[in-house]
Amino acid sequence: MKSPVKMKSIFCVLLLFVLVPLATNSTFAQDRYWAPADPPKSHYVIEAAIDVGNEVVEGKEKIILDNQFSRPISVIALDWSISDSHSLEVSVAGKVLQSLNESNNSPTTSPLFYKLHKPLVPGSNVEIEVSFDAQGLFDGDEEQINLISWYPRLWWDGLPIHDSFQVKLD
Repeated sequence: MKSPVKMKSIFCVLLLFVLVPLATNSTFAQDRYWAPADPPKSHYVIEAAIDVGNEVVEGKEKIILDNQFSRPISVIALDWSISDSHSLEVSVAGKVLQSLNESNNSPTTSPLFYKLHKPLVPGSNVEIEVSFDAQGLFDGDEEQINLISWYPRLWWDGLPIHDSFQVKLD
């Protein structure tokens, strides 16, 4: 028969094997992206310049995101890509956000994931500042130009959105 001290030691070791992975998974779960079934209405304030001759769009935007859900939002996703012809900088309160999937000097396709500095708790909002530029977004001919995906937007995994916009184009 095993001594009570040995049994306590074995129990403590087994408890560690159960609790450590649970604690690690809950921390990791906070850093993962999730899309609510009905994405929140966000407000965009966009100021952009379009150079038709050079097919360039550049601008800045503020995205006001309200967390209307019962759980915090720690990671946001943007519908944009990074390449030689597309750039993006995302920040909150003047602090640049860490990209979770962008590689140094490598093209990265949409969606782009960014970790917020602190989780956006239910009932609160955040103002996301975005600077962007892109070349080669024009589709059409000399008489008609169609801009395709000309500004970065929050990505909600293809779900319908109900956003509002205030846009100034030069």
